[in-house]
Amino acid sequence: MVSVLLALMMALSVVPLVKVLQAKNKAGKDFQTYKLVGALISILGLAISAYFNIFSLTSPNPRLALAGSVIFAIGLAIILVNRYKNQTARNKYN
Repeated sequence: MVSVLLALMMALSVVPLVKVLQAKNKAGKDFQTYKLVGALISILGLAISAYFNIFSLTSPNPRLALAGSVIFAIGLAIILVNRYKNQTARNKYN
């Protein structure tokens, strides 16, 4: 059951990354939203990874902790791509 939920979270976390990659280079409110979404996904991935590595009441599960790490990396990618596109848009309009 937990594996299915983590797979769903990973699939849903890729959607904002794809949207950021497909976004037009225009500075605006969309970039602020994607920055917030990326931060939330990163925190979620970090929490999942920490739970299954450190705080789990049962034995640690490295496979689920790895899934949390992948979710964390996707969140960071959203933030970095968003930052790059935002800087490109600012330089283009200045």
